[in-house]
Amino acid sequence: MTTTHGALLVIGSGPGIGIHTASLFAARGFSHILLVSRSASRLQTDAEAVRAAAPNAIIDTIAADVSSASSLNAALAEAESKLAQSRIPLETVFFNAARVGESKVLEFPVETLEEDFRVRNQCHRPAIPLSSTHLLTHALLDRRLSALHHRAVGIAAPPRLPQLPSPSARIPAPLFPRHRRVPAPRPVPAALLAVGRQGRAAQPRRHAVQDARARRRALRHAAGGRLRGPGCPRLQSRQYC
Repeated sequence: MTTTHGALLVIGSGPGIGIHTASLFAARGFSHILLVSRSASRLQTDAEAVRAAAPNAIIDTIAADVSSASSLNAALAEAESKLAQSRIPLETVFFNAARVGESKVLEFPVETLEEDFRVRNQCHRPAIPLSSTHLLTHALLDRRLSALHHRAVGIAAPPRLPQLPSPSARIPAPLFPRHRRVPAPRPVPAALLAVGRQGRAAQPRRHAVQDARARRRALRHAAGGRLRGPGCPRLQSRQYC
């Protein structure tokens, strides 16, 4: 049986993570999906995809440019109006807005860098004070958090507004108490660890010692117990074996 949830607001709907996340949430019981994107034509395609995943869900689309704080504020006000009409509480906000495209380091214009900063950081400010109980952000989709906590995404309630000083910054860990403590490393049992080349170098020490003794016995036999040369000591079996 599918559990019924509230509404999901997707800021930055698109053909990639945004639309697939919205479809998954709708299929898992979210009864109202609100899609925000700057492309009105693409929003219709996204709405059809979500509606195909959950025919009974309410799907609303809002066209807005999230790089502009005023445009995003207007979109959020429209979203609150639609939520009031459906009488479904907002449960989760999925902030997926980002500039997508190739960038060359030495040819990256300042204007595009400023737009990237506004999209990723500035627009968190009007999105967080919504009357939502959970916030699901793109920072939690980072592979580093996934590798540490063995999960792709996480949901947590934001107690305060994060301070993000640069486009590459992430939401600080203290905002998410469940991610504060990293589990201590555990020993992994290993049966055998072999280091070295295949062949004689990888043979056990006993075989190497036997080979060395065989070479020394052959040397003593060839020397015949006589001196090998001026200044060389006489070979003694007990000394060299």
